[in-house]
Amino acid sequence: MKGATLSSGNRGMGASKTLEINPRHPIMLSLKAKVADDGDNDSLKDMANLLLDAALLQSGFSVDDIDTFATRSFRTISTGLGIDPNAAVDEEVLDAVEEDKDEEEEDKEEEEAENKGEDEKPKEEEKPKEEL
Repeated sequence: MKGATLSSGNRGMGASKTLEINPRHPIMLSLKAKVADDGDNDSLKDMANLLLDAALLQSGFSVDDIDTFATRSFRTISTGLGIDPNAAVDEEVLDAVEEDKDEEEEDKEEEEAENKGEDEKPKEEEKPKEEL
């Protein structure tokens, strides 16, 4: 896709980037309404920049600053989930996750040991049923 995007009659020249916006798209209508209400909202700026980044990526171009892109994406996701983007990670939660993993590993080891023990038991021979 990038080859098609970058191919043109002007060899040696950089690819021309043209952003086409559908003003009737529900995202654009909602973004326009929200900007009219509160144009200085950082969340709205992040959304607009993510739309531009998505258009660049979809067209085969790369994002200029991947760290800024990632930070902006995480902020937007956090806001969408109703989480403070700057919230600190609770250490106890991390410990609980690690404990859960340890418990799962122990359960798995016990199950494997039980299955191994069943394989080693001699099987009872089946007696033929008497016919009536």
